[in-house]
Amino acid sequence: MRKIIFSILLCTSLSAIAQTETEIRNHYQDVDKKIASSKEHAMEGELYCNEWVSNKYSRSWPAVGIYNETTDFWYDDDPNHLPPQDRDPKTSLLKVAITRKSAQLTTNDEYLYKNGRLVFYYSREGEEGKERETRIWFNAKGMFKSSVKADGKELSPKELATAEYSDFKPRTAVVLKDGKRYQDLYLKHMLY
Repeated sequence: MRKIIFSILLCTSLSAIAQTETEIRNHYQDVDKKIASSKEHAMEGELYCNEWVSNKYSRSWPAVGIYNETTDFWYDDDPNHLPPQDRDPKTSLLKVAITRKSAQLTTNDEYLYKNGRLVFYYSREGEEGKERETRIWFNAKGMFKSSVKADGKELSPKELATAEYSDFKPRTAVVLKDGKRYQDLYLKHMLY
Protein backbone atom coordinates (compact mmCIF):
# COMPACT_ATOMS: atom_id res chain seq x y z
CA MET A 1 0.00 0.00 0.00
CA ARG A 2 2.81 2.40 0.90
CA LYS A 3 4.48 1.70 -2.45
CA ILE A 4 1.29 2.60 -4.30
CA ILE A 5 0.84 5.84 -2.36
CA PHE A 6 4.52 6.72 -2.87
CA SER A 7 4.20 6.01 -6.61
CA ILE A 8 1.12 8.23 -6.90
CA LEU A 9 2.82 11.06 -4.98
CA LEU A 10 5.96 10.72 -7.10
CA CYS A 11 4.00 10.81 -10.37
CA THR A 12 1.97 13.79 -9.17
CA SER A 13 5.08 15.76 -8.17
CA LEU A 14 6.86 14.89 -11.43
CA SER A 15 3.86 15.98 -13.49
CA ALA A 16 3.72 19.26 -11.56
CA ILE A 17 7.36 19.91 -12.38
CA ALA A 18 6.86 18.95 -16.03
CA GLN A 19 3.82 21.20 -16.23
CA THR A 20 5.82 24.11 -14.81
CA GLU A 21 8.69 23.40 -17.18
CA THR A 22 6.23 23.27 -20.07
CA GLU A 23 4.73 26.60 -19.03
CA ILE A 24 8.20 28.15 -18.90
CA ARG A 25 9.10 26.72 -22.32
CA ASN A 26 5.85 28.09 -23.77
CA HIS A 27 6.51 31.50 -22.21
CA TYR A 28 10.09 31.46 -23.58
CA GLN A 29 8.86 30.64 -27.09
CA ASP A 30 6.13 33.28 -26.89
CA VAL A 31 8.61 35.98 -25.80
CA ASP A 32 11.07 34.95 -28.53
CA LYS A 33 8.31 35.18 -31.17
CA LYS A 34 7.48 38.68 -29.95
CA ILE A 35 11.18 39.63 -30.03
CA ALA A 36 11.51 38.33 -33.60
CA SER A 37 8.38 40.24 -34.60
CA SER A 38 9.70 43.39 -32.94
CA LYS A 39 13.04 43.11 -34.76
CA GLU A 40 11.27 42.55 -38.07
CA HIS A 41 8.61 45.24 -37.69
CA ALA A 42 10.62 47.79 -35.65
CA MET A 43 8.24 50.42 -34.26
CA GLU A 44 5.22 48.26 -35.12
CA GLY A 45 6.60 45.33 -33.08
CA GLU A 46 5.03 43.94 -29.93
CA LEU A 47 7.89 44.66 -27.52
CA TYR A 48 10.21 47.49 -26.62
CA CYS A 49 13.98 47.04 -26.37
CA ASN A 50 16.56 49.11 -24.55
CA GLU A 51 20.08 48.22 -25.62
CA TRP A 52 23.22 49.00 -23.65
CA VAL A 53 26.55 48.61 -25.40
CA SER A 54 29.88 48.54 -23.60
CA ASN A 55 33.00 49.28 -25.63
CA LYS A 56 31.01 49.68 -28.84
CA TYR A 57 34.03 49.83 -31.13
CA SER A 58 35.80 46.89 -29.42
CA ARG A 59 38.91 48.82 -28.43
CA SER A 60 41.46 46.58 -26.76
CA TRP A 61 40.96 46.30 -23.00
CA PRO A 62 43.96 45.80 -20.70
CA ALA A 63 44.59 42.12 -19.91
CA VAL A 64 41.58 41.11 -22.04
CA GLY A 65 42.21 42.29 -25.59
CA ILE A 66 39.14 42.61 -27.77
CA TYR A 67 36.07 43.16 -25.62
CA ASN A 68 32.49 44.11 -26.38
CA GLU A 69 29.25 43.59 -24.44
CA THR A 70 25.67 44.21 -25.54
CA THR A 71 22.73 43.95 -23.15
CA ASP A 72 19.15 43.97 -24.47
CA PHE A 73 16.24 44.60 -22.09
CA TRP A 74 13.00 43.37 -23.69
CA TYR A 75 9.77 44.63 -22.12
CA ASP A 76 6.11 44.96 -23.04
CA ASP A 77 5.25 48.38 -21.61
CA ASP A 78 6.91 51.45 -20.19
CA PRO A 79 6.55 51.02 -16.41
CA ASN A 80 5.78 54.73 -16.10
CA HIS A 81 2.66 54.33 -18.25
CA LEU A 82 1.03 51.45 -16.38
CA PRO A 83 -2.36 52.16 -14.83
CA PRO A 84 -2.17 52.70 -11.05
CA GLN A 85 -3.79 49.33 -10.27
CA ASP A 86 -1.11 47.53 -12.34
CA ARG A 87 1.84 49.62 -11.22
CA ASP A 88 4.34 46.89 -10.39
CA PRO A 89 7.00 47.91 -12.89
CA LYS A 90 8.93 44.64 -12.50
CA THR A 91 6.18 42.80 -14.38
CA SER A 92 6.89 44.62 -17.66
CA LEU A 93 10.41 43.16 -18.03
CA LEU A 94 10.30 39.89 -19.98
CA LYS A 95 13.86 39.07 -21.00
CA VAL A 96 17.42 40.29 -20.65
CA ALA A 97 19.89 39.02 -23.27
CA ILE A 98 23.63 39.67 -22.91
CA THR A 99 26.28 38.96 -25.54
CA ARG A 100 29.97 39.26 -24.63
CA LYS A 101 32.91 38.93 -26.99
CA SER A 102 36.49 38.91 -25.81
CA ALA A 103 39.43 37.59 -27.78
CA GLN A 104 38.52 33.92 -28.39
CA LEU A 105 35.59 33.74 -25.96
CA THR A 106 31.95 34.47 -26.80
CA THR A 107 29.19 34.16 -24.21
CA ASN A 108 25.42 34.57 -24.44
CA ASP A 109 23.30 34.81 -21.29
CA GLU A 110 19.52 35.07 -21.12
CA TYR A 111 17.31 35.81 -18.13
CA LEU A 112 13.59 35.15 -18.67
CA TYR A 113 11.06 36.78 -16.34
CA LYS A 114 7.38 36.18 -15.82
CA ASN A 115 5.22 38.37 -13.58
CA GLY A 116 8.33 40.02 -12.15
CA ARG A 117 10.13 36.77 -11.26
CA LEU A 118 13.08 35.02 -12.86
CA VAL A 119 11.82 31.71 -14.28
CA PHE A 120 14.62 30.61 -16.63
CA TYR A 121 18.32 31.18 -17.25
CA TYR A 122 20.31 30.13 -20.31
CA SER A 123 24.03 30.49 -20.91
CA ARG A 124 26.13 29.48 -23.90
CA GLU A 125 29.88 29.85 -23.87
CA GLY A 126 32.21 29.10 -26.78
CA GLU A 127 35.98 29.22 -26.85
CA GLU A 128 38.46 27.70 -29.30
CA GLY A 129 36.04 25.08 -30.62
CA LYS A 130 34.75 24.13 -27.15
CA GLU A 131 31.18 24.85 -26.12
CA ARG A 132 29.25 24.83 -22.85
CA GLU A 133 25.52 25.34 -22.30
CA THR A 134 23.68 25.77 -19.02
CA ARG A 135 19.93 25.91 -18.47
CA ILE A 136 18.24 26.51 -15.12
CA TRP A 137 14.48 26.49 -14.46
CA PHE A 138 13.04 28.28 -11.42
CA ASN A 139 9.71 28.20 -9.61
CA ALA A 140 8.54 29.88 -6.41
CA LYS A 141 10.75 27.59 -4.31
CA GLY A 142 13.92 28.15 -6.34
CA MET A 143 15.69 26.01 -8.93
CA PHE A 144 13.77 22.85 -9.76
CA LYS A 145 15.76 21.67 -12.78
CA SER A 146 19.10 22.29 -14.45
CA SER A 147 20.89 20.99 -17.51
CA VAL A 148 24.56 21.33 -18.43
CA LYS A 149 26.09 20.31 -21.75
CA ALA A 150 29.75 20.28 -22.73
CA ASP A 151 30.39 20.06 -26.48
CA GLY A 152 26.82 18.84 -27.02
CA LYS A 153 26.99 16.07 -24.38
CA GLU A 154 24.62 16.23 -21.40
CA LEU A 155 26.62 15.99 -18.17
CA SER A 156 25.32 13.87 -15.31
CA PRO A 157 25.54 14.97 -11.65
CA LYS A 158 28.33 12.42 -11.23
CA GLU A 159 30.32 13.99 -14.10
CA LEU A 160 29.74 17.49 -12.70
CA ALA A 161 31.34 16.32 -9.43
CA THR A 162 34.61 15.41 -11.19
CA ALA A 163 37.59 17.78 -11.31
CA GLU A 164 37.28 18.04 -15.11
CA TYR A 165 33.74 19.47 -14.99
CA SER A 166 33.44 20.96 -11.49
CA ASP A 167 33.55 24.51 -12.90
CA PHE A 168 30.52 23.69 -15.08
CA LYS A 169 28.20 23.05 -12.13
CA PRO A 170 25.31 25.58 -12.14
CA ARG A 171 25.75 28.37 -9.61
CA THR A 172 22.13 29.06 -8.81
CA ALA A 173 22.76 31.73 -6.17
CA VAL A 174 24.92 33.73 -8.60
CA VAL A 175 22.30 33.43 -11.36
CA LEU A 176 19.51 34.61 -9.03
CA LYS A 177 21.66 37.52 -7.80
CA ASP A 178 22.58 38.56 -11.37
CA GLY A 179 18.96 38.18 -12.51
CA LYS A 180 17.87 40.52 -9.71
CA ARG A 181 20.70 42.95 -10.54
CA TYR A 182 19.62 43.17 -14.20
CA GLN A 183 16.02 43.66 -13.13
CA ASP A 184 17.11 46.48 -10.78
CA LEU A 185 19.18 48.10 -13.55
CA TYR A 186 16.16 48.01 -15.84
CA LEU A 187 13.93 49.61 -13.20
CA LYS A 188 16.47 52.29 -12.28
CA HIS A 189 16.88 53.19 -15.92
CA MET A 190 13.15 53.20 -16.69
CA LEU A 191 11.63 54.89 -13.66
CA TYR A 192 12.33 58.58 -13.79
